[in-house]
Amino acid sequence: MVRTWWWLAAGVLVACGGDKEVPTGDDDDVTGDDDDDDDDDTTTEHTGVPLEVPNYSDPGIYGVQRVDDTVTSGACTTETATWLPDGVAVDQVVVIAHNSLRTQESFADLASHLASWGVPVVTVNLCNSGLGALNIAEDDAADLVALAGLSGATQHLYLGHVTGGIRALLAANLDPNAVAVIGLDLADEPTETPALNAAPSATVPVLGLTGISSTCNVLGNGAAVYDAASDGTLYTVNSADTCDFEWPTDDACRAICARPQEGIGEGAVQRTIQGMVTAGVVWQLGLDPLGEQYWASGGVVFEDFVASGALTP
Repeated sequence: MVRTWWWLAAGVLVACGGDKEVPTGDDDDVTGDDDDDDDDDTTTEHTGVPLEVPNYSDPGIYGVQRVDDTVTSGACTTETATWLPDGVAVDQVVVIAHNSLRTQESFADLASHLASWGVPVVTVNLCNSGLGALNIAEDDAADLVALAGLSGATQHLYLGHVTGGIRALLAANLDPNAVAVIGLDLADEPTETPALNAAPSATVPVLGLTGISSTCNVLGNGAAVYDAASDGTLYTVNSADTCDFEWPTDDACRAICARPQEGIGEGAVQRTIQGMVTAGVVWQLGLDPLGEQYWASGGVVFEDFVASGALTP
């Protein structure tokens, strides 16, 4: 049994706590730009994405209901939340694994955003995400698979942040109904490397986004995981730090993990991440093939992100 001993980043992890039209979403300017509302409507404010490709950074068209529950899997009894798009059957589900010493609330906003695009999402307070003997990635992975099964969905996508990325990959390897893994600033345990060891066995696409190398992501050691996977893809979100990959984050995380101030503002960075994650989810679940335009070389959005300096392949 793999026990992930997070001595290197312990202090940090405590803190890091089919329509082709673009939905209008709400009127909030999350990038912080002061552009007038009568700007050219043929492009988005950040990427220049043409209208025929959805802007997945914006909210989707579905209302969202949150349902809280307490579930038991093996020795684990814990709290979960299911984010349900109005009127959508639970045929596909995204299961999110949070970072060590965080909770499911660190992904409440992202879960709601994904559900607004018609994707049911489940978050959970992991029972074995902690320090030392309390930190058993394999047990958490088994719990995630059980939780996905309880949803009733037949297609499961696992998404994980930093140490949650280890659990997402291990879960996908255990689950015959897994369709993909998405890692957000995935960081592997530096000694036993459970994610790196599991990567060659992955039979589904392993997609990932990472930020600047720091102690908060164990100096970017998760990159090796995607290289080891037979179908691995990793892009760097320029100027992103670990805190940019969770919604909501907090001041404690920013105090320890915040990137140096650079030309790309935090709002624009997070819109890039949110758009990429949402596009990857709907693409891999077969809900919208246009999501590939965000991830594939030559894709209109991908090339625009690269040209604008938002992403580095």
